[in-house]
Amino acid sequence: MIIAVVGLVLLAFNYQYLIDQVVVSQVYKPSQEVSQIADQIQFTPKGKFLFLAAQPELNSRSTFNKHCEKKEEQTVVLGCYIGPQHMYVYNVTDPRLSGVRQVTAAHEMLHGAYDRLSYSEKKNVNKMIEDALPSVQQADSDLAVRLKIYDKTEPGERNNELHSILGTEAANLPAELEDYYKQYFINRSIITTFASQYDKVFNDVKDQQDQLVAQLDALAAEINSLTDQYNVDTTKLNDDIENFNSRANTEGEFESQSEFNAARAELLAKRDALNAKKDLINTKISQYESMRAKLNDLNIQVKELNSKVDSTSVPSL
Repeated sequence: MIIAVVGLVLLAFNYQYLIDQVVVSQVYKPSQEVSQIADQIQFTPKGKFLFLAAQPELNSRSTFNKHCEKKEEQTVVLGCYIGPQHMYVYNVTDPRLSGVRQVTAAHEMLHGAYDRLSYSEKKNVNKMIEDALPSVQQADSDLAVRLKIYDKTEPGERNNELHSILGTEAANLPAELEDYYKQYFINRSIITTFASQYDKVFNDVKDQQDQLVAQLDALAAEINSLTDQYNVDTTKLNDDIENFNSRANTEGEFESQSEFNAARAELLAKRDALNAKKDLINTKISQYESMRAKLNDLNIQVKELNSKVDSTSVPSL
């Protein structure tokens, strides 16, 4: 009786592998682009087998959205694995975002791999993932936010998602977990380099935005301060001119022509200094407007980049 039960368990365990074998050898024929992506990732034979067993497709916007659902407004969906035999990857072709398709494909392959782990294997992998998580989160401050979204949109799939995220994005992992991923990737750093490569595109633009915003805030404060002082100096000069004119029209206020000329020259110097301050304010305002235009250009660039990886965004005309 015990032998019979074990036999049934083994049959169930191998059943998916048999299906995978048929799919890879007889059913699925990868496109040239899919084959190229697999070569660029440098899967091991096992990794490539699992990748092909999911019958990966590169989809354009409309086709991709039919297969992969966006469950949270804050998220961007680049691929989805619908187990056990379907994988869809959004065909991001913008050269600035080179590497997105490779990372997405590897990420989804790891979902298929996790799906095929036995109970004891999952238990072991989950422990390695949880042990590695604190150090990974130190290096990736955004991961905690992503996990909260995953917990909301895909409850119960936390370790499944981490299995794919760590395998494709975390450059440094504990030796035990690194050894585990070696069964799927010849050189895992290839895929993490792809991930950091396109992340850098977004991060660089964000850094430029942050720097410009800080510079604009500082410049605006300086302009406001100079303008306030200019207004005070203008009021003071107008009062001085009015007082000068009153004295000039009153006999005996100036004891000599030289005293009159000196008072007048002093007022003219104050006027010239005030005009110079006005010119400085206008120059800084021009600088501010130029910097604000650059920031607007960056905002447009970010919007465009986001649209390239968001299949649900409306394409630009």
